[in-house]
Amino acid sequence: MRPAIIFLFAACGIAQAQPDLRLWDASFLTLTAAHSLDLQSSWGNWANRERSPLLRGPDGRFSPQRAVPIKAAVLAGSFFLQRYSARRSRPLRIVFTVVNFGSAAYIGSVAARNYQVRRSYVLL
Repeated sequence: MRPAIIFLFAACGIAQAQPDLRLWDASFLTLTAAHSLDLQSSWGNWANRERSPLLRGPDGRFSPQRAVPIKAAVLAGSFFLQRYSARRSRPLRIVFTVVNFGSAAYIGSVAARNYQVRRSYVLL
């Protein structure tokens, strides 16, 4: 009986400590979705020049061969850095959550701009 009570108290403690971790997970999923949307919005946009020098090929246009590994490495590095450093620090987890949502909003606006540029080029 005693181990069941200890397990119940431990589960209640984990359930109370989880909301900010769940919010951090949601913020990182949002950031990953924004990066994916940005890649997809740039992928078929061959007519315009890519603004980011890291993501453009030798001809100045978007290069999927360079962009996908770079964005994946940035996301993976960010994930492991955040997960490692905020594992036990609740205030740092909150800061990372806000930064992730803000970055996702910015990258999402870049993707929206890419769609508008592509649409205006197709209409011309």
